[in-house]
Amino acid sequence: MKNYAYVIIGGLVILGLIAACVVLGIQLYKSPLAPELVINTNPTATPPAITTKAAAPTLRPTMTQLPQESAQPPKQTPLSEDDKCGEGTMVILVTGGDDSIGLPPYGADFIRYVKVDFDQNIISIISVPRDLWVGGALLASKGLQGYRLGETYQFFKQSASGNSSQKMTVATTSLAQILYENFGLIPDQYMTMDFSTYTTMIDTIGGIDVNVHQPFDAKAVGFTHYFPAGLSHFNGALTVEYVRGFDNEWNRQQRQNEVIEAIRKKLLEPANVLRIPSLINQFSSSITTSLSPEQLVSLTCTLKALPSDRILFYAVAPDMVNAGQNNILYPDSKKIRQLFFETMGRPQ
Repeated sequence: MKNYAYVIIGGLVILGLIAACVVLGIQLYKSPLAPELVINTNPTATPPAITTKAAAPTLRPTMTQLPQESAQPPKQTPLSEDDKCGEGTMVILVTGGDDSIGLPPYGADFIRYVKVDFDQNIISIISVPRDLWVGGALLASKGLQGYRLGETYQFFKQSASGNSSQKMTVATTSLAQILYENFGLIPDQYMTMDFSTYTTMIDTIGGIDVNVHQPFDAKAVGFTHYFPAGLSHFNGALTVEYVRGFDNEWNRQQRQNEVIEAIRKKLLEPANVLRIPSLINQFSSSITTSLSPEQLVSLTCTLKALPSDRILFYAVAPDMVNAGQNNILYPDSKKIRQLFFETMGRPQ
Protein backbone atom coordinates (compact mmCIF):
# COMPACT_ATOMS: atom_id res chain seq x y z
CA MET A 1 0.00 0.00 0.00
CA LYS A 2 2.91 2.28 0.81
CA ASN A 3 4.32 1.78 -2.69
CA TYR A 4 1.01 2.89 -4.23
CA ALA A 5 1.02 5.95 -1.97
CA TYR A 6 4.55 6.81 -3.05
CA VAL A 7 3.56 6.41 -6.69
CA ILE A 8 0.53 8.65 -6.23
CA ILE A 9 2.51 11.25 -4.31
CA GLY A 10 5.34 11.08 -6.85
CA GLY A 11 2.86 11.45 -9.68
CA LEU A 12 1.27 14.48 -8.03
CA VAL A 13 4.71 16.06 -7.53
CA ILE A 14 5.58 15.50 -11.19
CA LEU A 15 2.22 16.90 -12.31
CA GLY A 16 2.80 19.89 -10.03
CA LEU A 17 6.23 20.51 -11.54
CA ILE A 18 4.84 20.22 -15.06
CA ALA A 19 2.02 22.62 -14.19
CA ALA A 20 4.51 25.05 -12.66
CA CYS A 21 6.70 24.89 -15.77
CA VAL A 22 3.68 25.51 -18.01
CA VAL A 23 2.59 28.50 -15.90
CA LEU A 24 6.16 29.85 -15.82
CA GLY A 25 6.45 29.33 -19.57
CA ILE A 26 3.22 31.24 -20.17
CA GLN A 27 4.41 34.03 -17.86
CA LEU A 28 7.75 34.24 -19.66
CA TYR A 29 5.97 34.17 -23.03
CA LYS A 30 3.89 37.14 -21.94
CA SER A 31 6.70 38.96 -20.10
CA PRO A 32 8.63 41.88 -21.66
CA LEU A 33 12.12 41.01 -22.82
CA ALA A 34 13.51 44.24 -21.31
CA PRO A 35 12.19 46.72 -18.72
CA GLU A 36 8.87 48.31 -19.63
CA LEU A 37 8.71 51.92 -20.71
CA VAL A 38 8.00 54.40 -17.91
CA ILE A 39 7.25 58.02 -18.83
CA ASN A 40 7.07 60.88 -16.33
CA THR A 41 3.89 62.70 -17.37
CA ASN A 42 4.49 65.59 -14.93
CA PRO A 43 7.83 67.10 -15.95
CA THR A 44 8.69 70.35 -14.20
CA ALA A 45 10.21 72.24 -17.12
CA THR A 46 8.28 73.70 -20.04
CA PRO A 47 9.29 72.45 -23.51
CA PRO A 48 10.42 75.10 -26.00
CA ALA A 49 7.62 76.71 -28.01
CA ILE A 50 8.86 77.40 -31.54
CA THR A 51 6.18 78.29 -34.07
CA THR A 52 5.95 79.43 -37.67
CA LYS A 53 3.22 80.93 -39.84
CA ALA A 54 3.08 77.93 -42.18
CA ALA A 55 -0.29 76.30 -42.82
CA ALA A 56 -1.46 73.31 -40.79
CA PRO A 57 -0.05 70.02 -42.09
CA THR A 58 -1.99 67.74 -44.37
CA LEU A 59 -1.47 64.04 -43.62
CA ARG A 60 -0.48 62.14 -46.73
CA PRO A 61 0.27 58.45 -46.28
CA THR A 62 2.46 56.73 -48.85
CA MET A 63 3.94 53.27 -49.37
CA THR A 64 7.72 53.31 -49.72
CA GLN A 65 8.18 57.03 -50.19
CA LEU A 66 7.44 60.20 -48.29
CA PRO A 67 4.27 62.29 -48.83
CA GLN A 68 3.41 63.31 -52.38
CA GLU A 69 0.78 65.72 -53.75
CA SER A 70 -2.34 63.67 -53.02
CA ALA A 71 -3.84 63.96 -49.56
CA GLN A 72 -6.00 60.87 -50.14
CA PRO A 73 -4.84 57.56 -48.66
CA PRO A 74 -4.25 54.84 -51.23
CA LYS A 75 -6.85 52.19 -51.93
CA GLN A 76 -6.11 49.30 -49.62
CA THR A 77 -6.43 45.60 -50.20
CA PRO A 78 -9.34 44.21 -48.10
CA LEU A 79 -8.41 41.56 -45.55
CA SER A 80 -10.55 38.93 -43.88
CA GLU A 81 -11.00 38.37 -40.15
CA ASP A 82 -8.75 35.32 -40.46
CA ASP A 83 -5.83 37.60 -41.35
CA LYS A 84 -5.94 39.38 -37.99
CA CYS A 85 -3.11 38.53 -35.61
CA GLY A 86 -4.25 40.39 -32.49
CA GLU A 87 -6.67 42.91 -31.05
CA GLY A 88 -6.54 46.64 -30.33
CA THR A 89 -3.63 48.93 -31.17
CA MET A 90 -0.02 49.26 -30.12
CA VAL A 91 2.40 52.19 -30.57
CA ILE A 92 6.10 51.28 -30.62
CA LEU A 93 9.07 53.64 -30.52
CA VAL A 94 11.64 52.10 -32.87
CA THR A 95 15.17 53.46 -32.66
CA GLY A 96 18.49 52.70 -34.35
CA GLY A 97 21.67 53.86 -32.65
CA ASP A 98 24.64 54.58 -34.93
CA ASP A 99 27.46 55.39 -32.50
CA SER A 100 29.51 52.30 -33.41
CA ILE A 101 29.69 52.93 -37.16
CA GLY A 102 32.11 55.79 -36.68
CA LEU A 103 30.13 58.31 -38.72
CA PRO A 104 28.96 61.54 -37.04
CA PRO A 105 26.58 62.77 -35.82
CA TYR A 106 26.42 60.04 -33.22
CA GLY A 107 23.33 58.88 -31.39
CA ALA A 108 19.97 57.77 -32.76
CA ASP A 109 20.09 57.97 -36.55
CA PHE A 110 16.78 56.18 -37.04
CA ILE A 111 13.68 57.29 -35.04
CA ARG A 112 10.20 56.02 -35.88
CA TYR A 113 6.83 55.71 -34.17
CA VAL A 114 5.05 52.58 -35.39
CA LYS A 115 1.34 52.11 -34.74
CA VAL A 116 0.05 48.57 -35.25
CA ASP A 117 -3.74 48.52 -35.57
CA PHE A 118 -4.71 44.85 -35.28
CA ASP A 119 -8.43 45.62 -35.66
CA GLN A 120 -8.07 47.60 -38.91
CA ASN A 121 -5.07 45.59 -40.17
CA ILE A 122 -2.98 48.70 -40.80
CA ILE A 123 0.53 49.70 -39.75
CA SER A 124 1.33 53.45 -39.66
CA ILE A 125 4.94 54.64 -39.42
CA ILE A 126 6.05 58.22 -38.64
CA SER A 127 9.60 59.33 -39.43
CA VAL A 128 11.06 61.71 -36.84
CA PRO A 129 14.17 63.73 -37.85
CA ARG A 130 17.23 63.13 -35.70
CA ASP A 131 18.21 66.82 -35.99
CA LEU A 132 15.13 68.27 -34.26
CA TRP A 133 16.19 70.75 -31.58
CA VAL A 134 14.49 69.72 -28.34
CA GLY A 135 14.41 70.82 -24.71
CA GLY A 136 12.35 70.01 -21.63
CA ALA A 137 12.69 68.93 -18.03
CA LEU A 138 14.93 65.90 -18.49
CA LEU A 139 17.55 67.80 -20.45
CA ALA A 140 17.27 70.78 -18.10
CA SER A 141 18.03 68.43 -15.18
CA LYS A 142 21.36 67.73 -16.92
CA GLY A 143 22.08 71.42 -17.43
CA LEU A 144 21.05 71.41 -21.09
CA GLN A 145 18.53 73.91 -22.44
CA GLY A 146 18.51 72.34 -25.90
CA TYR A 147 20.02 69.42 -27.80
CA ARG A 148 19.67 67.54 -31.10
CA LEU A 149 17.09 64.80 -30.64
CA GLY A 150 19.28 62.02 -32.02
CA GLU A 151 22.25 63.02 -29.92
CA THR A 152 20.22 62.87 -26.70
CA TYR A 153 20.28 59.08 -27.16
CA GLN A 154 24.08 59.04 -27.15
CA PHE A 155 24.28 61.49 -24.24
CA PHE A 156 22.20 59.28 -21.95
CA LYS A 157 23.75 56.05 -23.17
CA GLN A 158 27.25 57.28 -22.31
CA SER A 159 26.17 58.26 -18.79
CA ALA A 160 24.34 54.97 -18.11
CA SER A 161 25.79 51.99 -16.27
CA GLY A 162 25.41 48.28 -16.91
CA ASN A 163 25.87 46.12 -19.99
CA SER A 164 25.21 47.22 -23.56
CA SER A 165 21.54 46.21 -23.48
CA GLN A 166 20.93 48.06 -20.21
CA LYS A 167 22.60 51.21 -21.56
CA MET A 168 20.47 51.02 -24.71
CA THR A 169 17.35 50.73 -22.54
CA VAL A 170 18.29 53.81 -20.49
CA ALA A 171 19.04 55.79 -23.64
CA THR A 172 15.77 54.73 -25.30
CA THR A 173 13.69 55.54 -22.21
CA SER A 174 15.34 58.98 -22.05
CA LEU A 175 14.65 59.56 -25.75
CA ALA A 176 10.99 58.58 -25.25
CA GLN A 177 10.73 60.96 -22.30
CA ILE A 178 12.20 63.85 -24.30
CA LEU A 179 9.86 63.17 -27.21
CA TYR A 180 6.91 63.18 -24.80
CA GLU A 181 7.98 66.44 -23.15
CA ASN A 182 8.27 68.17 -26.53
CA PHE A 183 5.49 66.57 -28.57
CA GLY A 184 3.16 64.79 -26.17
CA LEU A 185 3.14 61.20 -27.45
CA ILE A 186 3.55 58.20 -25.12
CA PRO A 187 4.34 54.90 -26.87
CA ASP A 188 3.31 51.56 -25.42
CA GLN A 189 6.54 49.74 -26.21
CA TYR A 190 10.02 50.28 -27.59
CA MET A 191 12.51 48.44 -29.76
CA THR A 192 16.08 49.65 -30.21
CA MET A 193 18.86 48.23 -32.39
CA ASP A 194 22.56 48.95 -32.23
CA PHE A 195 23.69 49.62 -35.79
CA SER A 196 27.14 48.13 -35.03
CA THR A 197 25.74 44.79 -36.23
CA TYR A 198 23.49 46.22 -38.93
CA THR A 199 25.84 45.19 -41.75
CA THR A 200 26.12 41.65 -40.43
CA MET A 201 22.36 41.34 -39.97
CA ILE A 202 21.66 42.30 -43.60
CA ASP A 203 24.33 39.88 -44.83
CA THR A 204 22.98 37.09 -42.61
CA ILE A 205 19.56 37.20 -44.30
CA GLY A 206 21.17 37.19 -47.74
CA GLY A 207 21.03 40.90 -48.50
CA ILE A 208 17.93 42.86 -49.54
CA ASP A 209 16.32 44.01 -52.78
CA VAL A 210 15.65 47.75 -52.53
CA ASN A 211 13.38 49.70 -54.86
CA VAL A 212 15.39 52.93 -55.23
CA HIS A 213 12.88 55.66 -56.09
CA GLN A 214 15.36 58.39 -56.98
CA PRO A 215 19.10 58.25 -57.76
CA PHE A 216 21.44 58.93 -54.86
CA ASP A 217 25.14 59.75 -55.21
CA ALA A 218 26.64 58.65 -51.90
CA LYS A 219 30.10 59.54 -53.22
CA ALA A 220 29.10 63.21 -53.03
CA VAL A 221 28.59 62.89 -49.26
CA GLY A 222 31.71 60.94 -48.34
CA PHE A 223 30.87 57.36 -49.31
CA THR A 224 31.89 55.18 -52.26
CA HIS A 225 28.82 54.30 -54.33
CA TYR A 226 26.28 55.78 -56.71
CA PHE A 227 22.77 54.31 -56.45
CA PRO A 228 20.70 54.50 -59.68
CA ALA A 229 16.91 54.43 -59.60
CA GLY A 230 15.33 51.01 -59.88
CA LEU A 231 15.50 47.66 -58.10
CA SER A 232 18.95 46.87 -56.70
CA HIS A 233 20.35 44.14 -54.48
CA PHE A 234 22.21 45.50 -51.43
CA ASN A 235 24.54 43.75 -49.05
CA GLY A 236 25.03 45.10 -45.54
CA ALA A 237 27.75 47.61 -46.45
CA LEU A 238 25.75 49.09 -49.33
CA THR A 239 22.65 49.32 -47.14
CA VAL A 240 24.56 51.35 -44.55
CA GLU A 241 25.77 53.78 -47.22
CA TYR A 242 22.26 54.12 -48.60
CA VAL A 243 20.57 54.90 -45.27
CA ARG A 244 23.39 56.86 -43.63
CA GLY A 245 24.39 59.11 -46.51
CA PHE A 246 23.03 62.59 -45.85
CA ASP A 247 21.95 64.90 -48.66
CA ASN A 248 18.89 66.21 -46.82
CA GLU A 249 16.75 64.86 -44.00
CA TRP A 250 13.68 64.01 -46.05
CA ASN A 251 15.50 62.18 -48.83
CA ARG A 252 17.36 60.20 -46.18
CA GLN A 253 14.09 59.29 -44.45
CA GLN A 254 12.65 58.14 -47.78
CA ARG A 255 15.67 55.88 -48.34
CA GLN A 256 15.29 54.45 -44.85
CA ASN A 257 11.62 53.70 -45.55
CA GLU A 258 12.58 51.91 -48.76
CA VAL A 259 14.99 49.76 -46.78
CA ILE A 260 12.33 49.03 -44.12
CA GLU A 261 10.05 47.62 -46.82
CA ALA A 262 12.91 45.62 -48.36
CA ILE A 263 13.86 44.08 -45.00
CA ARG A 264 10.22 43.20 -44.31
CA LYS A 265 9.92 41.37 -47.61
CA LYS A 266 13.23 39.57 -47.09
CA LEU A 267 12.38 38.41 -43.57
CA LEU A 268 9.06 37.04 -44.81
CA GLU A 269 10.69 34.75 -47.34
CA PRO A 270 9.97 31.16 -46.16
CA ALA A 271 13.61 30.39 -45.40
CA ASN A 272 14.05 33.51 -43.27
CA VAL A 273 10.70 33.23 -41.44
CA LEU A 274 11.92 29.93 -40.00
CA ARG A 275 15.19 31.60 -38.98
CA ILE A 276 13.67 34.58 -37.15
CA PRO A 277 14.03 32.98 -33.65
CA SER A 278 17.69 32.15 -34.29
CA LEU A 279 18.28 35.62 -35.77
CA ILE A 280 16.83 37.23 -32.64
CA ASN A 281 19.05 35.03 -30.50
CA GLN A 282 22.12 35.75 -32.65
CA PHE A 283 21.71 39.52 -32.37
CA SER A 284 20.11 39.65 -28.93
CA SER A 285 22.98 41.69 -27.51
CA SER A 286 22.35 44.36 -30.16
CA ILE A 287 18.57 44.62 -29.72
CA THR A 288 16.58 45.65 -26.68
CA THR A 289 12.80 45.71 -26.51
CA SER A 290 9.99 45.87 -24.00
CA LEU A 291 7.90 43.63 -26.25
CA SER A 292 7.13 40.13 -25.01
CA PRO A 293 7.68 36.98 -27.11
CA GLU A 294 3.90 36.79 -27.48
CA GLN A 295 3.75 40.33 -28.89
CA LEU A 296 6.68 39.63 -31.22
CA VAL A 297 4.81 36.61 -32.58
CA SER A 298 1.72 38.80 -33.18
CA LEU A 299 3.83 41.45 -34.94
CA THR A 300 5.54 38.84 -37.13
CA CYS A 301 2.13 37.41 -38.01
CA THR A 302 0.85 40.90 -38.89
CA LEU A 303 3.86 41.78 -41.05
CA LYS A 304 3.44 38.49 -42.88
CA ALA A 305 -0.28 38.99 -43.47
CA LEU A 306 -0.28 42.65 -44.56
CA PRO A 307 0.30 43.69 -48.17
CA SER A 308 2.43 46.78 -48.77
CA ASP A 309 -0.59 49.03 -49.32
CA ARG A 310 -1.57 48.59 -45.67
CA ILE A 311 1.77 49.86 -44.37
CA LEU A 312 1.52 53.66 -44.39
CA PHE A 313 4.49 56.00 -44.06
CA TYR A 314 4.20 59.54 -42.66
CA ALA A 315 6.87 62.09 -41.78
CA VAL A 316 7.58 65.24 -39.82
CA ALA A 317 7.55 67.35 -42.98
CA PRO A 318 9.57 70.44 -44.00
CA ASP A 319 6.64 72.76 -43.21
CA MET A 320 6.70 71.54 -39.60
CA VAL A 321 10.22 72.84 -38.90
CA ASN A 322 12.45 75.89 -39.34
CA ALA A 323 15.90 75.11 -40.70
CA GLY A 324 18.88 76.46 -38.75
CA GLN A 325 22.63 76.25 -39.08
CA ASN A 326 24.47 72.90 -39.12
CA ASN A 327 21.31 71.08 -40.25
CA ILE A 328 19.49 71.85 -36.99
CA LEU A 329 15.69 71.75 -37.35
CA TYR A 330 13.66 73.92 -34.98
CA PRO A 331 10.26 72.23 -34.57
CA ASP A 332 6.81 73.73 -34.73
CA SER A 333 5.63 71.71 -31.75
CA LYS A 334 1.94 72.37 -32.38
CA LYS A 335 2.08 70.96 -35.91
CA ILE A 336 4.08 67.93 -34.87
CA ARG A 337 1.67 67.23 -32.02
CA GLN A 338 -1.18 67.39 -34.51
CA LEU A 339 0.63 64.93 -36.80
CA PHE A 340 1.21 62.52 -33.91
CA PHE A 341 -2.39 62.82 -32.74
CA GLU A 342 -3.95 62.22 -36.13
CA THR A 343 -1.72 59.29 -37.09
CA MET A 344 -1.14 57.61 -33.73
CA GLY A 345 -4.54 58.44 -32.24
CA ARG A 346 -3.28 59.43 -28.82
CA PRO A 347 -4.46 62.42 -26.72
CA GLN A 348 -1.90 65.19 -26.33
